[in-house]
Amino acid sequence: MAQVYVRKTTASVATPVRALKGFFRFHLQPGETRHIIIQLQLADLAVWNANQEWKTEPGEYTVAVSGSSASGLSNKFELGQ
Repeated sequence: MAQVYVRKTTASVATPVRALKGFFRFHLQPGETRHIIIQLQLADLAVWNANQEWKTEPGEYTVAVSGSSASGLSNKFELGQ
C-alpha cells in the first residue's frame, strides 16, 4: 500500500504531524516494482482555521509518501497566494 500524508508546516493553527490524504492498495511480487499516481485536490491541503472555516492557506507544506505512517520519503513545497 502507498499512503500520502500532508502537513501544513506553517499553519495559522495547530495541525497534525501527519494527516492521511490519499492511498492506493496494491500487491507486488518479490522483486516487482510499480509506478502509481495518487492525485490530491487543493481541498486536501485545507486546514480548519481559527475562524472555524476550511481554508487552503499559502505557505509551506510537507508531503510524505510511505507504506505506513511510521516512515517514508518526504519533501516540502511552497503554496503561493
